[in-house]
Amino acid sequence: MPPLLHLAWSAHPGEAVPILERFGDYARFIVAGLVIAGTTLAWLLLGSVTNLVTTPYGRLFSLKLIAVAGLLSLAAVNRRRLVPRLRAQEAGAISALKRSIGSELVVVIVILMVTASFTTFTGPPSG
Repeated sequence: MPPLLHLAWSAHPGEAVPILERFGDYARFIVAGLVIAGTTLAWLLLGSVTNLVTTPYGRLFSLKLIAVAGLLSLAAVNRRRLVPRLRAQEAGAISALKRSIGSELVVVIVILMVTASFTTFTGPPSG
């Protein structure tokens, strides 16, 4: 995230667009792999969907899922709306992209904090 934010702040919009598009292309596959791995691990650790809401670990994990969904939503807005606006050199596009990437960075920090919390203060449900 910091390199993307740096790119949005320092590059000319015309130079940033191909890099942002390439990043989005790679990220799509990486994120898909992470979602599959995370889903598999969650199933192994939680054992059931009801444990997502009935255990402390599951509730924190659910909070992380909500944050990840928000992060993916922001990324989709960047990819589908803001990068094309930047390509078209629309007024305000670079400012909107900077705000969006900054917001993504904040959400990533929240995800890391929640992850640290549920791995430090609680463990997966037993049995």
